[in-house]
Amino acid sequence: MSLPTLDQLTTEFTHASQDQSQLDTLYDNYLGKRGSITAIFATMRDLSVEEKKSLGAQLATIKSHITELYEQHTTHLKTTRINVQLESELIDIHSIGMNQPV
Repeated sequence: MSLPTLDQLTTEFTHASQDQSQLDTLYDNYLGKRGSITAIFATMRDLSVEEKKSLGAQLATIKSHITELYEQHTTHLKTTRINVQLESELIDIHSIGMNQPV
């Protein structure tokens, strides 16, 4: 099993960043219960101590990067969704009462 590079992960999450369900699926594919990174973590028990240290450090970096990308893109989607909603709910207070008799 080969490990994804940080650039590959960044590219994948950027492409999926327009849809929360795509982000969730991508995250689960790597770190979910049956995710590829989770599976690699499970195979570590069969490795020597030195191999565990090396692979463990790489996996920790990748896991951290995936989590960071997921959180960044999820936050961006939520912020965008809120901003769109706020823009649609704007009320022009300048025209309120202009046509009412005094």
